Amino acid sequence: MSEAQKKAVKKMVPSAYRSMLMSRLNMTKPNKAQEDNLRIWKAQKWLNLNALKDKKIEIPCGKKYLGQTEPTVCRPSKVVGKTPLPLAHQLSNRQIAHAIKIKIMKAGKRINWKEL
Repeated sequence: MSEAQKKAVKKMVPSAYRSMLMSRLNMTKPNKAQEDNLRIWKAQKWLNLNALKDKKIEIPCGKKYLGQTEPTVCRPSKVVGKTPLPLAHQLSNRQIAHAIKIKIMKAGKRINWKEL
């Protein structure tokens, strides 16, 4: 990977994807706790809640279904390690709609899943 591409990765917003990319490109060496957290995060199988509410289908987080216009809201589908609750299938359509509304109205705001 070129130096320009490595600089682009360093400018990315800190996230799990960025951490995995940096370790894959040997830009940083994650410690044992970080490696464990990333392994757990990948094993949780995160789902797009918009598709679950509208189409009743499971689409991985990060992908939009055909015709989806609102921002994607994601939750894990299974418990692995210290998975945050609630899981995707534990939410009602009303709770999912409320979470999507929060994402639309307050772009960038984190959703407090315990208050839905």
